[in-house]
Amino acid sequence: MAGPSKRSWNSLTVLSGFIVPKGELANTPDVADDSGSDDDEDGDMQWLDMNEIDDANAGVSVAAPKRLCNQLVHVRDKFGRVHRVKGRFPLQDPWWDLSVECRKSGGNMYLTTGYPEYRLNKNPSKDLILLFLKKYDVHPQHIEAFHNALQREPSLQEQPLNFENLCDIVEQYGKLNETTEAVSKQMLSLINFTGREESQALLAPTWLRFGPKLLPKRFYGLLLSKEERLKVLDTVTAQEPWKLGFGPIMYWEHRFIGCEATLDAFKHCNLLERFPPAEKDAIYIYDFIKSKCRREGHTFVYEKALHRRTFGDHNIVDRVKALQFLVDNKITVQLEGKVSLKRYYDYENNIKGGIGELLEKDKISKWMIDSDDLQGVFGEDEDQKRAAEFICKNPVTVMSGKGGCGKTYVVSKVFKVAHRQILEEEAAAEREEERCLNETDSLSRLEDMENSQEDQEGAGGEGIPEGSQATVSRSGKYEKEDSIGAILLTAPTGKAAHLLGKRTGLKAFTLHQVIWSYRNRKGDGWKFGDVRALVVDESSLVSVQTFSTLFGILLKHSCLQKLVLLGDVEQLPSIEPGNFLTDMYHSLAPIGWSIKLRTNHRSESKLIVDNATLISQQRLPEFDQERHFHEVRVDREDMLSSVVTRLLQNGRANDHKTSQFVAFRRKDCNIINEVCCKHYSQHCIKNAKNRSWFQVGDKVCCTKNANISLYVDPSVTPQPEKEEEKDKEEGKEKGQKSKKSGNDVRLCNGEIFFVVEDTTHISEKGKSRRWLTLDDLERQIKVDYHEVKSKGGLKHAWARTIHTYQGSESDTVLYVVGTPTRHQNWQHVYTAVTRGKKEVYVVTSPGALSTSVQTLPIFRNTHLRNFLVNVKISSYSVWFLC
Repeated sequence: MAGPSKRSWNSLTVLSGFIVPKGELANTPDVADDSGSDDDEDGDMQWLDMNEIDDANAGVSVAAPKRLCNQLVHVRDKFGRVHRVKGRFPLQDPWWDLSVECRKSGGNMYLTTGYPEYRLNKNPSKDLILLFLKKYDVHPQHIEAFHNALQREPSLQEQPLNFENLCDIVEQYGKLNETTEAVSKQMLSLINFTGREESQALLAPTWLRFGPKLLPKRFYGLLLSKEERLKVLDTVTAQEPWKLGFGPIMYWEHRFIGCEATLDAFKHCNLLERFPPAEKDAIYIYDFIKSKCRREGHTFVYEKALHRRTFGDHNIVDRVKALQFLVDNKITVQLEGKVSLKRYYDYENNIKGGIGELLEKDKISKWMIDSDDLQGVFGEDEDQKRAAEFICKNPVTVMSGKGGCGKTYVVSKVFKVAHRQILEEEAAAEREEERCLNETDSLSRLEDMENSQEDQEGAGGEGIPEGSQATVSRSGKYEKEDSIGAILLTAPTGKAAHLLGKRTGLKAFTLHQVIWSYRNRKGDGWKFGDVRALVVDESSLVSVQTFSTLFGILLKHSCLQKLVLLGDVEQLPSIEPGNFLTDMYHSLAPIGWSIKLRTNHRSESKLIVDNATLISQQRLPEFDQERHFHEVRVDREDMLSSVVTRLLQNGRANDHKTSQFVAFRRKDCNIINEVCCKHYSQHCIKNAKNRSWFQVGDKVCCTKNANISLYVDPSVTPQPEKEEEKDKEEGKEKGQKSKKSGNDVRLCNGEIFFVVEDTTHISEKGKSRRWLTLDDLERQIKVDYHEVKSKGGLKHAWARTIHTYQGSESDTVLYVVGTPTRHQNWQHVYTAVTRGKKEVYVVTSPGALSTSVQTLPIFRNTHLRNFLVNVKISSYSVWFLC
């Protein structure tokens, strides 16, 4: 391998060598920086739709992502020089030869600019082979005996000792005598079952080389795929690498889910030169469509924009042929001068089809909730009365309104009545069924008395024995108890779901919890199988992909009859492509299935609501200290720290349990969190090793959904049945998690906690384990520190970005507008101020607020509204005009 070499064209250094094992070098502490870690976003469930979930359950390969952290390692080149390198390395053992592009960062430190290429060392030393055996738990005495045999036995020296021949040499070693035979079997077992990385690498050298760059998060999982699947992947990488740039082709042709490399990844691998002309043109156009949709929220782009688009490093040879290639391979859909990514077209089209199916169900078997019990419940609020009537009568209702207008109050009252009516109907049905069974039993007894003895013997064994009937009945009852019932309350984030459940008094779930449950269901029964009504709160946060997946699952596998969407159409839409709530609201308004609640029922937030209305009209808000809407001037960007310090010292955010800083930029959040951490907890947010530092008194939040181990008192005997039930609820295999930790808890993205205790427990074996006790003001949980930090993405939470805090609320909100930018518009300011229930502070420079309020959001090009406006309803007859 070559040592560091300069590339003059971009001032990069290509560093080649291998990673020095930990502990080999003196005074080299292990340093990991969690600030730049990849986010696996709750595993693979964030990007699987219903069809892909079904295929994954049927055995199709899923490229599950793996979280990678920035780490400081030591790389030794062929000249023996050791270099400190900071980057992400999926494989770190010294028998992996690597090559990675770096930039010099002072002294002998290098910072990687991407991911490494790997090759398995073809000529390892004996010491390296022995180190390999040690890693995979071969007994030290067996390693020493094997090493001695290698030196003295000629039969073991016939083949060169390397990873390719290692198993053969170990087998040959086993033939020496009876003792070595037993040792050989044990060694082979450990090598084959725990040393899979190396054996798999021998099967797929091309994937080993390019995989870390092409699909860095999914490289390792794919490396450990089944042998035949890995060979397919290696063949594609070697012979047709362009296919890896198109996920739909990998899905339809080779049955891989989630395998799609970016254009930049191919550039870093220098693989574009292997692309045929049409495929090379296509990947440039495809990359442009993806980036534009992701950046601006579109689900389609206009074809004329693609014909005008030029690329600095590539001249399109045949634009028409490239576009046709994308259509032919089910990557895009072209319709009336619009080019859509097929997956987004399908999501929106499936939502339209699902609404049609719901209406057809309503036409055949209408579910009318009796509204007589709601008389007088909503006082003089006519909007609430109409909204309740809509939910009672219509299969679909979209309700929009600002915080405090009573959206969840209406839902709570209507579905409490519906729940009571459902229980009455079920009780009546059970009584009728029991009456029919009694009549049948009486008739059977009369027939038995009339039948002859011979007839009775002839009929014996054909019916279900009495004991069996009782078992079936008990089984049916058990399944019913497992069901969550007919009404399913959901929200896109854990915090929003928690608030919805708290306000309604019913159990609420995140959308992804329901999807997880579907993926991991066992047998024919499913806990959400009895659902008749779906309520989705904070629908502006919901993406078309997530809703399409959930909606499709419930239509197919439950008894869904009603859909209720709650939210605020003025708020920010999902950061993912699409404009779900706005499209649903405006397309269904002409037929009277959408309603806006206009009356504010929070007297303390009247000015907040009035100012939110002004902001939505692109007008500046009215500041009034007596009515708790304040302006805090900051003249320069570098003064933010001092302004926040002054606010804290003056008691403006004295209680961090009821107040929340919100900012547009993550950079501003970091500054605020640093100031707040020193004010509330008297320490910095990071320690000397640049790792996040959490102590008692900190305000923290989870940024990922995860199952985290709970502390179990060793003196208390665990209850396996309850643990298994919890695992089942969270979508895990029965007992899988409980075997590992004894108990676990599901923490959701967006949940805010306060650290109230930090303890370390020593096990009987002498192993220490750190536990944090977290308090969300309603419960306290004691969780594994390392798990909640890595799997749950634990972060300090005195300041949150507006996108991550949307769906939550506090008594006092302090919004930092920040430097004016075209990316921040009136919807960001509107969403931020409506997070406050009682008091709002707007921290802004003189022109920043005005610029943001007067900036229009980018109009999102979507199909959903056009799909839905073609729904015509007349006397509950439905036609879809394609």
